[in-house]
Amino acid sequence: MDLTHITSRSLRHVLSLSEQKDRLVDLVAEIENEVVNVLSAGAAALALSPAKKTVPARKAKKRAPSRKSKKTKGKN
Repeated sequence: MDLTHITSRSLRHVLSLSEQKDRLVDLVAEIENEVVNVLSAGAAALALSPAKKTVPARKAKKRAPSRKSKKTKGKN
């Protein structure tokens, strides 16, 4: 990029984009902090809550045999 031929209009546009980027970076940082706070509060709530009984896992149902007809042997 040749900076000797940049116009003031282009420079203002670049400045505007840079400011917009800074605002977005700040917003992302705020969101990340909020996520960390929510996760920490959730972990703290789990640590303070009484232990719950675990529900045993369900066993898989047995599959019914296939109803497809069997091929007869010896008939070609």
